[in-house]
Amino acid sequence: MKKYINQEINDLVVNESRSIKFSLKKIQKNGFGTVFIIDNKKKLLGIMTDGDIRKAIIKGGMLGDGIRNYYNNKVKYLPYNSNNQTIQNLLSNRIKIIPLVNEKKIIVDFATADRIKKIPISESFIFGKEYTNVKKCLDTNWLSSKGPFV
Repeated sequence: MKKYINQEINDLVVNESRSIKFSLKKIQKNGFGTVFIIDNKKKLLGIMTDGDIRKAIIKGGMLGDGIRNYYNNKVKYLPYNSNNQTIQNLLSNRIKIIPLVNEKKIIVDFATADRIKKIPISESFIFGKEYTNVKKCLDTNWLSSKGPFV
């Protein structure tokens, strides 16, 4: 699965083919108690919380089991261009994080009570070889009008 360029979103998403243990590690890392479940095209499918994992284990699920049978596909989400009032109205004691999606239902941002949204004016979606080349340029402080990246 291609990674998001935004590390905050990477830490919040888990592919539907992954295990309970992998999801739990992501939840531990992101500190939100939640991961959003996506497919191979990054389309939002559902949500899984630490509570969902606890229920799965109580029902006999194992950490190595896949998450397909345990995540909640009734996830609340909003379009990324929702206004702040709409976002605040959806946030509650029960809903602490909301994925903000584009027209293809791909997560482009998220909102919490402390962070309504963080959409940049322009966001690049760089994947594959482009991502590798840009990362290599940044890692090596490469800057030139000549060379392998021109």
